[in-house]
Amino acid sequence: MIPLSRISIYQIIATTLNIDDKNFKIIFILDKIFKIETNYLEKMFKMHSTKIEDKIKSFNLVTDPYTHICTPEYNNLIENETDLYAEILGEFHNKIFYSSDYSSSFKKSFFFKAVNFLLSITKLNLHNNTKLYALISHICFITSKLVSAFDKYNRPITLREQDRSKWDRKLIIKGLNYLDKSAAGYQISIHHLQAAVAACHCLANTYEDTDWHKILSLYDQYLQFDKSAHIELQRAVVISKLKNPGLGLKIAEAIKNNKDLNRQPILYSTIANFHLQLHNYEQALDNFKTAYQLSDIGMDRSFYTKKIKICDKRIEMMNRYYLNKSF
Repeated sequence: MIPLSRISIYQIIATTLNIDDKNFKIIFILDKIFKIETNYLEKMFKMHSTKIEDKIKSFNLVTDPYTHICTPEYNNLIENETDLYAEILGEFHNKIFYSSDYSSSFKKSFFFKAVNFLLSITKLNLHNNTKLYALISHICFITSKLVSAFDKYNRPITLREQDRSKWDRKLIIKGLNYLDKSAAGYQISIHHLQAAVAACHCLANTYEDTDWHKILSLYDQYLQFDKSAHIELQRAVVISKLKNPGLGLKIAEAIKNNKDLNRQPILYSTIANFHLQLHNYEQALDNFKTAYQLSDIGMDRSFYTKKIKICDKRIEMMNRYYLNKSF
């Protein structure tokens, strides 16, 4: 996929402005621009192929997008629309990377198409360019780990266990360059935070060299203007590494009832991991089971099943120990 011309970008934006459902906005882009096949769209959106195909047929590309482009109102609409593109592409980038439903070649192709598409939007010189550069930076950093992030059975490998010599250094340098571009201006977004944290991981020669103090500082700065429960949870993990899992658990429990978080498997798996580190195996087991029930991703469910088995084994060992001690 080559970068799109300004005319093509304006046509895309004018077309998606006429599409009400945000998922179908992105389906239009993935079908017409990324040339993603319907069977992949079906997986990505958990939607029957017939419904997707019918909707795609109904899309009409706007041929004359310039009718109102000089008005401030239209420029605001363009910026809001491209913000939506960035938000959804960012979400899909993470979901696709960590999913076992897609091949390594598909993932790499998708990420590079996403980068080219986002770069094409930056040619419009909108106010949100710094956000777009931050997202591109994050995509580069995450994609740089693609070869080392999964084993031969397509199971995820933790950051601690990855072979960092396999990381794509050229992509990391690109990520750093786009991160530098994202710093121009005054906007700070979730994409800036994610890219900056990813940079900290990419710049560490080993897992033990990770600058957790820097990452904590980034989370603290972001939380000053966006009290995101998801970021609070990630911050709790960093606190657990810098201090102890008990403090991380305390923070996680304090935000457990947040409406944006309390139905998310990541909350319960994080709490479970804290309990596991604290040898509270019963509590860890309960939370891993909850995470499993809430998850609809096969790879995540496989991970939680493994953790549930570990907890069961530890509980059995503890019961045997206390049984023997009672005699």
